[in-house]
This record gives sequence, C-alpha cells and structure tokens, in this order.
Amino acid sequence: MNGKLSIIGAGLKYDLITMRGLNHLRDANIVLYDRLIDEKILKYTDAEKIDVGKLPYIHGLKQGKINDLIRVNLIKGKNVVRLKGGDSTIFSRTIEEIEIANKTGSKVEIIPGVTSASTAASKIGCALTDRKLSSGMILITGHKARENLEKDYDWKAIVQLNITVVIYMGVINMGFIVNNLMRSGLNAKTPAIIAEKLEMESERIFVITADKISKVIDEKSITYPAIVIIGDVLSHINKKSNV
Repeated sequence: MNGKLSIIGAGLKYDLITMRGLNHLRDANIVLYDRLIDEKILKYTDAEKIDVGKLPYIHGLKQGKINDLIRVNLIKGKNVVRLKGGDSTIFSRTIEEIEIANKTGSKVEIIPGVTSASTAASKIGCALTDRKLSSGMILITGHKARENLEKDYDWKAIVQLNITVVIYMGVINMGFIVNNLMRSGLNAKTPAIIAEKLEMESERIFVITADKISKVIDEKSITYPAIVIIGDVLSHINKKSNV
C-alpha cells in the first residue's frame, strides 16, 4: 500500500506552524524540508530529515530530484511530509508535487500555513485589506526574467484595481517592477514597506513610500528573503509596533 504525502506550510518561525501541521509532522517517516523553515520545528519529529532547500538564482537540489524522493518514498509506503516555509500554496512547487503523488495513487493532504505577507503585516501592526482603503490584495512574484515580468503582468490593470500589492521574491527586479507600477499610474507617495529576513535575528523592516523602494534596497543592501508591500492600507501602520 502506498504512503501519504502531507504538504505543510510551516510559517516562518517554529511557533507559527498549526496544530494540524505539527500532528502530521509527528506521524512522518520522512521529512523533505525547505531552507526557510525554522529548523527548531524539526525537533518535533523522529523521521528521516532531508534538506531540499533551494536558493534564488542558485542551482541547488533540482525540483526533479525532490519529485523523485517523493515518488520513491510513497511507493515504499512511507508517510512523506513536504515541509515548506510560509504557506505551501503560495509561490511554491506544490502542484507539481501533488501530481507526482497522484501518479503513484497516494493520498495527499495540504495543511495551510502563515504566509510572509501576513507575517509582515503583523510586524507593523497593520492589516493587508481595509473596507475603506483596500478591498483586496494581489500577490505577485518578481522571481522571473524581466521579459516574462513584462509579458505576464498587466501593470496598468494591477494599479487600477486600487488594492494592496504584495511582491514576493522580487529584490533583484524590484526597480523594474516599481517603475512599471508608477508608469502605470501608481502614486509615487503610496505607503510601502520592505520586510527582509522576517523572523530571523537579522530581520529588518523599512517603512517608506513607493518611490523610495529601489533606493532603500540599494542603500541598505537588501537581500533575499524579502517581501515588499505597497498600498494605502499601510497608512494605518501602528507606530507602537516593532518597526
């Protein structure tokens, strides 16, 4: 009988994983974990643990190899946990891994986690939406070639939505992204934050405006992992928060 694949979003710190995620982790036979998880979480399981993390723009363990590990261990009847930082349904290879499990006839369960956008908002004492200022939000990734960013996103449409814009994995292309947004009508003085290395000892959060994003990234040597949030809702940042 084949095993089961549990895809768990572990948040960005060990105490942000859900109880359901923790219970599945304890039942695992093998855990394939990403680099952005808090490794303190791993003390809750006696399973075999394999670091399959990848760095942006750096060749590490390829997704095909991760898929092979999932397939082989499911066929052996093992309970496989795929442990991901943040939420496993946002900008991850979850669909590919589900497809691999489905091909083996194995069961799959997704356990949601706390994404970095929510973590960043909590750090500044603010929400990501507001019924008066922002009725929604859009999540985009900057981890693309620039020609693909130009092709895949309708920047004018994004601006016209008048909602909170959250940019994941966009440090290298952030100048290009923000310039496109401003050329498409984004007010240069729209409130924004850059949140770098959330929940790590070297965490930094900068409260700025859209037109200052590129300058701060350059002057403060911002590197990944980092997230940028832009939107009028950030005008409600709690000044007593940990910023």
